[in-house]
Amino acid sequence: MRGDESLALWLYGYKLDALERVLTESGKNTQTVMQARLEELYRQYVPVRNRIQINERIEGERLAAEQRAEESRRVSAFHVTENGADMYFKTDRGYELLEATHRCAMRCRSSCGRAMARPRK
Repeated sequence: MRGDESLALWLYGYKLDALERVLTESGKNTQTVMQARLEELYRQYVPVRNRIQINERIEGERLAAEQRAEESRRVSAFHVTENGADMYFKTDRGYELLEATHRCAMRCRSSCGRAMARPRK
């Protein structure tokens, strides 16, 4: 899969400064103008059939990358019942069962431990 490529252009500093000054006064910048000109050049020289094929290929690669990202995404959902109350949690991090149990126990110790540590009367 290919992505955006950079293209370096060279112009003597005095000339570039003058160009940027004029473009800035008109509310534009060199990079935006050059990007538009490059797209215009592409449309002018690359045949429509080729541009359509290229756009389809780019879109296909983008969709495939999205699908791979979604397939590799892992989430964890928890249902905790305590004193008759049901609580549900979801995280975007996929926890294995033992890791989730450990984290739940650590959380319980830190929040419930103080109440459990006090002796009952």
